[in-house]
Amino acid sequence: MNTFGQANIQYLKGEKTIYNIGDTIQLLIQIKAPEETCIDGMKTTKLFQKGISIISQSEWEEIKKGFWQKEISLVIKGNKNKEAILTIFRRNDKQSISQQEKFKYNS
Repeated sequence: MNTFGQANIQYLKGEKTIYNIGDTIQLLIQIKAPEETCIDGMKTTKLFQKGISIISQSEWEEIKKGFWQKEISLVIKGNKNKEAILTIFRRNDKQSISQQEKFKYNS
């Protein structure tokens, strides 16, 4: 996990420069949360999609105290803005995270 941020995204099967509609993307999302965060607290982390759909996702798993991760699979659907975006959003009284991952695709 990167030490400079609270959220880290890893591409599990490699990252492409340009995707096509229908391509699937597998990601590992890691979040550094306050150490007292429990699974119910992690459920306040939301994933918003634009031009993509989540086809599967694991539950949040605490890999060590205060570090959580989940795997997700996405499919490029496309939209009128021709920009696919995954937004990770977590806001509560102890932490605020908002991070976007953008995927360029051919229409």
